[in-house]
Amino acid sequence: MKIRAYADLHLFYNKDDMNRYITEELNTLKETLLEDKPDLLVFCGDLTHTSYNSDDIRFIEIMKFINSIVEICEKTKVPFRMIRGTVSHDGKIVDILHNLYKDSKWVKFITKPYVEDFKGYKIRYLPEQYYPTYAEFKNDCLNEIVDITFFHGTISGVLPMVKQVDSVTNLPKSIVIDKNDLINTTRYFSAGGHIHQHIDIEHKIFYINSLTTHNFSDIDNIKGYMEFTVNKNEFTYDYIANYDA
Repeated sequence: MKIRAYADLHLFYNKDDMNRYITEELNTLKETLLEDKPDLLVFCGDLTHTSYNSDDIRFIEIMKFINSIVEICEKTKVPFRMIRGTVSHDGKIVDILHNLYKDSKWVKFITKPYVEDFKGYKIRYLPEQYYPTYAEFKNDCLNEIVDITFFHGTISGVLPMVKQVDSVTNLPKSIVIDKNDLINTTRYFSAGGHIHQHIDIEHKIFYINSLTTHNFSDIDNIKGYMEFTVNKNEFTYDYIANYDA
């Protein structure tokens, strides 16, 4: 089984760069989907960079892009999953897409923790989670062993300055996922977004990276996406670099 995973598309971080992004990376994404179809396509959060008004050209182009992906997936019979990212980026866009395509056989837009049986594998999807305490998050979201986890959020140890601290006000806040909890409840691998770098944590947890550059801080950061090949009792992975970003 081949899984192709993208993260942090951030449509459209730079309005001036929108047309180039559409005609280059996003067009290549669609061409690759048509020419070399995976068994599963996953977008791991932060589809958009911020919320846009419905008459904003950026919102219109986002909806056109997603509709084209859905049409390709329905035509080629490739299951497509998208999880919600950080609320300040994705806003309500994944909820809108969920409602828009709720009757599609091939696509799922996921706004809360979800586990599905897929071709004999158990796959968990974890949109970025907001809880008052880590114990509540763990009880709700890491309460069973699965084969694969796709996530959006912060994993402990990746950003040393970011620590898990329970909310003193009992109001939900972003959770820092303990890497050992994720490893211990995922048989094969976990992959996701939020950190715009390609990071390999013990060959068990992967930050995929964003697909294109956003500013000069990305100048030495080779962007791209990942592919995973899963067979019984083993998996392999590749990072496909985008040298044209």
